[in-house]
Amino acid sequence: MSAWSGANTQLYQSMNMKNIILLDNHSTVTLFYNRNYVQKVWKVKEQLELSTNGGELRTNLRATVKGFGEVWFLDNAIANIFSFAEMEDRHTITYDLRVEPAFTVHLPDKQVKFTRSSNGLHYFNPPYNTNQQTCATNLRMEKRGEKYEDVYQSSD
Repeated sequence: MSAWSGANTQLYQSMNMKNIILLDNHSTVTLFYNRNYVQKVWKVKEQLELSTNGGELRTNLRATVKGFGEVWFLDNAIANIFSFAEMEDRHTITYDLRVEPAFTVHLPDKQVKFTRSSNGLHYFNPPYNTNQQTCATNLRMEKRGEKYEDVYQSSD
C-alpha cells in the first residue's frame, strides 16, 4: 500500500511530537509511533510504503487506537498522525473560526479539539496516561528484559 504524509517539519522542532497527535488533511493514512496511545501492535502481511516530505518510511505493523480503530504503527516515525479523511469517515468534524481556530472531532461520548499551532498544524495534546494499561504492560516487559517485538501478534 502506498500513502502520503506531508506534516510540516518546522512543528517537529518546536514541540514534543511524541506526546501530541496531529489531524492532518494532507495524510492519506493514520500512523502512530507513541505506544502510550495504542492498545496493541501486531504484524500484518501488507506493507505500508509512506512517502513524506522527510523521505520514505515502511512498516508492516498495525495497532489499535481506542475510539478510532486500526492504524499503521512505526516505532521510528516522527509524529502521531490522524488522517483527516480517515477521521472524517468515522466521526463528524466541525470548524468554526469565529469560536476558535480548532477542529472539533465529535466522538460518541466526548468532543476532542485539535488546536492550531503557531506553525499552522492542528494538534491534540492528550493526557500522558491515555492508555495506562499499555504503559504498565510495557514497563513490566522492560523490567523483565523483553523487547516490544516479543509481544507482536501475527494476523496470519
